[in-house]
Amino acid sequence: MVYSVRTHGVTIGHSDLEDDDRAMGVAIGVFRPGPSYELVQPIFLLKTDIVGLTSAHPVDEAKLARYRQAFATLALELVDEHDDVVQTTWIEIDDCSREGGPDAFEMSAEIPDETFWAKR
Repeated sequence: MVYSVRTHGVTIGHSDLEDDDRAMGVAIGVFRPGPSYELVQPIFLLKTDIVGLTSAHPVDEAKLARYRQAFATLALELVDEHDDVVQTTWIEIDDCSREGGPDAFEMSAEIPDETFWAKR
């Protein structure tokens, strides 16, 4: 099943959520950006900058605060192919396209809805 990720009604990309960690209630998959992804990409690249720096450098608290504030405004939602919203606790998009090329995207979502898991 193809799932869409939306922000304020605008689809920014899709994923099949082909993998999962059922014990944790997390679905994972390749994220395929759509044309509107470019509107939000700077937010996810900011996250990539922060994560990339944390292993060898202290966290840039100002940059982290900017990311958190910008991410909170997205109000991401996961939608199935029937246009039904899938209940999520969180949705993460990892954009490694600068280092890994145009296919270096992954997404994950914590999904507490038992009906989602029953359908898989």
